Amino acid sequence: MILLTGPVPAGPGVLRPHPRVGGDPLELESPIIGLTPLGALILDAATLAASALILIGMGRRGHTPPLWQTLCLLAGGVAVWLHARLLRDASLGNLVLGSSWLAAFAGAFAALQAARDPQLRRLLVATLLG
Repeated sequence: MILLTGPVPAGPGVLRPHPRVGGDPLELESPIIGLTPLGALILDAATLAASALILIGMGRRGHTPPLWQTLCLLAGGVAVWLHARLLRDASLGNLVLGSSWLAAFAGAFAALQAARDPQLRRLLVATLLG
């Protein structure tokens, strides 16, 4: 329904092609969503928590991830923390962008580990295929 709406005014003299899109996906490297930065961070935190629960559950089943993969994910978390808090150009935009990338990587990492179990693999395939 929302996709069928035409351009809507975004401000004085500015038209947006879609009411929920705030930018051009070909120009911005961050995901374009209709959420505030706090809402995006809450969803990213929920994704990270769900990924952690999957990894803990897989560890209890005896399927621990390889150390190098875990260290790569941890390095991504350190990079997000540096760009969001410590570096000279640290900003909320860096935090939102980095947390969305980190949540996506953590979700993919957890799905990769869960795919080692045949029952969870079937569940993953069913989820991805819709």
